[in-house]
Amino acid sequence: MFHVPDKFRMPNGPMESDASEGNNGLFQVPAKNPNSYVDLTVIASDGGGWEPVSVPLELRCPTWDQMCYIASMLESVAAQIRRSAHQATP
Repeated sequence: MFHVPDKFRMPNGPMESDASEGNNGLFQVPAKNPNSYVDLTVIASDGGGWEPVSVPLELRCPTWDQMCYIASMLESVAAQIRRSAHQATP
């Protein structure tokens, strides 16, 4: 299961949500690098056995780097531990 940082949650507006809704809602994630990226809007859900995440931009698709940035932010702690253990294995 992924985890969306609650500090990026949008508490007002048409897709408003609060922490009681878990990973479901609209999140505004600040740019990784303010000089080269735009802030990213993330629409996330974790219901029904799926974990869909959308990163819509107005005029284009997100870049691979932007998607990796969001994925790393949402990655579960267990997945981070597994990945770290795998990378440490010779």
